[in-house]
Amino acid sequence: MRHTYLLILNLFLIVFLTAATTGAETADALYQKAAALDKDGFLDEAAETWEQVLQAQPGKNLRTLTQLRLSGTYLKLAETFKAVEVAQSLALSQPDLFDAQFHLGNAQSKLKNYSEAVEAYKKTIQLRPDEGLGYIALALAYFGNKNPSAAVEQLKEAKKIFKRKKNISWYRDARIMVQQIKGFAPYPPNFADLWLANNLDLVRNTYEKNVFNPKDLEK
Repeated sequence: MRHTYLLILNLFLIVFLTAATTGAETADALYQKAAALDKDGFLDEAAETWEQVLQAQPGKNLRTLTQLRLSGTYLKLAETFKAVEVAQSLALSQPDLFDAQFHLGNAQSKLKNYSEAVEAYKKTIQLRPDEGLGYIALALAYFGNKNPSAAVEQLKEAKKIFKRKKNISWYRDARIMVQQIKGFAPYPPNFADLWLANNLDLVRNTYEKNVFNPKDLEK
């Protein structure tokens, strides 16, 4: 009887471990598929596959990375409420994760929820104070929230960082933004809406291409 019990228990453990291993392999394979689809511009299919990764019960790092990628894909699909939902869930569970806060700020600013974007971008500069793009993003969110003086202060901080890092392009852009914000003062508040939207898109694209590094979470 005892021998039969131990045999059944061993079989159960083998089946359980095999299923767990297969699930992990499936999640990883699905992730690679989704990444390829996203890279090739098949965004609807990529979003669907990112969701499948999450359903495959991946490990913590892969889950985190998939949520970030899914939020970014939804943003590119203009499904901004979904982008906010995914990023917000991750930011709540991992409030000290820089990329979660930046994704949340990007999504909230796209919805013109500038107060919420300000709070998310504030956290990015607390978590990574040497990342100049966070100050640019925060400045633009402040400007969208009708606080140009706070925007200028953040741009001045960004200029210091870009000067120290010898990032001439962004140093020049930050300086020009300060001049432009001051130049908008005599005009109606919505005069600069297109300027704001274009610069926020620039921040999002720069973050995706030059700041967000999925390999940091793959370790």
